[in-house]
Amino acid sequence: MPERPSVDELKGFGLAAIMARRGIAADRIGAALGLDLPAGPLWTARNGVTLIGTGPGTWLVQVEHAEPHWLDDLRFRLAALASIADQSVPSHLATK
Repeated sequence: MPERPSVDELKGFGLAAIMARRGIAADRIGAALGLDLPAGPLWTARNGVTLIGTGPGTWLVQVEHAEPHWLDDLRFRLAALASIADQSVPSHLATK
């Protein structure tokens, strides 16, 4: 009999969508993040950060252990290159 899938709750991680601004190439965003961005529906990971290609010029970034200001840091590093949309569950809505 096939093994049944399981679901584990993750806590303390950060999730955001990155959308390249018009005319900005993926390599510029990758350089600002210190990662090679995946082209297409692929993923790459380094030092607790995973980037998943979700469409042309768009990625999801997942941080395993999000520090309190991780999103501010991401926005600062990509300020002129991309828009950032927080996808994390607000702490007051997270299950306990």
